[in-house]
Amino acid sequence: MHELYFVGYAFLNYLSTPFLFAEPGFEVAEGNPYFGAGEKWPRLHVTYPAAYPTHSREQTLYFNEKGLLKRLDYVVEVVHGGASHFCLEYKTVGGIVFPTHRRALGRDPKQEEPDRSAPPGIEVTISDIQIRPQGSRT
Repeated sequence: MHELYFVGYAFLNYLSTPFLFAEPGFEVAEGNPYFGAGEKWPRLHVTYPAAYPTHSREQTLYFNEKGLLKRLDYVVEVVHGGASHFCLEYKTVGGIVFPTHRRALGRDPKQEEPDRSAPPGIEVTISDIQIRPQGSRT
């Protein structure tokens, strides 16, 4: 049951970020830009509501010049370990752009950069995204 709960809320977050930040109770603040690999990524610091299911209440998101989510950093509250998710391979479905590949790397919570040479802790590829009207069962 724990694994099912984890996978359920993880995918809820993967597919609805950043749209879910418009919901009541989310606190959002712009951070200093990140400079790396010759790019400048604006940062967004987000505090999730206490009752919202997520890996961590405090998260930092990085967006590219097109406004696409490229990276997400947080500290896993239950183990106090840092993680960085990299969002890749975007696909447009129903006018909404989704990252279809996500690679999560462990990160020392005191360091800004993860060890990119380490194998990913989690790697997810989403191959079939469909948008249906609410209440549709097809």
